Amino acid sequence: MLLGAKHLLAASLACLAVAGCSGGNQSALLGGWSLGPASRVRPNGVRELASDRAVACRPLQSSLRGAGGTFAFRSNGSLTVLLGYAANSLGPTGAERGYIEGCAQPLGGNTPQVPEGETLDWEGIVSTDGNFGIAFAAGKRAMTFSGSALNARTKYQLLLFEASPQLTWSEAGALALGAPVQGVLSTPSLLQNGYRLAGSAVFFILVH
Repeated sequence: MLLGAKHLLAASLACLAVAGCSGGNQSALLGGWSLGPASRVRPNGVRELASDRAVACRPLQSSLRGAGGTFAFRSNGSLTVLLGYAANSLGPTGAERGYIEGCAQPLGGNTPQVPEGETLDWEGIVSTDGNFGIAFAAGKRAMTFSGSALNARTKYQLLLFEASPQLTWSEAGALALGAPVQGVLSTPSLLQNGYRLAGSAVFFILVH
């Protein structure tokens, strides 16, 4: 799993953290996301990176733009994932270099484990090269999942994870998406309405 050019050059992955909104211990309602103190800590989330991972699972350079935009994860032909984000404190012409990565199989490396009893449908990460404290303005952006990989009779859940500076991932939020409507799962994007990206990455897991 790639976490930005600076992380690649470093001997170890350091300073990777994502905080909630207005302090890590305060609950907040952000576009349907109920965020609060970590509900589960996963200290054993380190796994080896599979050497035969498909091209569709590999990182894609995608800058976070101050004016807002959409992260379009690589499609494997059966699932397309889009994550919109609002204008933010980088400013109208600002940008922070970063990467996105998503896959229908575990990404490996230092990533959260799929909760026991859940079936993995997709997991992905958005990372920057280290500009911390990015705050997102009000917006009406969405995160969508679409494609033949989704089952119309299945109810899905989206999990949000954050990491401590010591790279221990913990679950920070969960959102019930229900069943697809006309082949699409949609939810308001996390990256808007006051959310603050205090670290350099955020991680999602779609399960059923």
